[in-house]
Amino acid sequence: MELVLKGPVTERQEQMLRRAVGFFLDKLMSKRLQKSLYIEMDIIKNLEKETGNCGTATWEDENVRPKDFTVEANWDGKKVLRRHWKPLPMN
Repeated sequence: MELVLKGPVTERQEQMLRRAVGFFLDKLMSKRLQKSLYIEMDIIKNLEKETGNCGTATWEDENVRPKDFTVEANWDGKKVLRRHWKPLPMN
């Protein structure tokens, strides 16, 4: 899997996001399928205020068995962590 992060994130936040993406991919698909994914994640400040959505995900290639995704996620500082994100279990 190739994960490209765009937006105002610190190194620690990037590590957290990469861990979260890995956690959810492990729940959703096999390791073999994960290897062929390309995910571009845009962290957008105040996305929720501007659009009413805390995030979106779209496929950029074919609708059948997509492998290329763009994910937009809201970021408004530490407040977003308290409102939307729960701690992930340690493995």
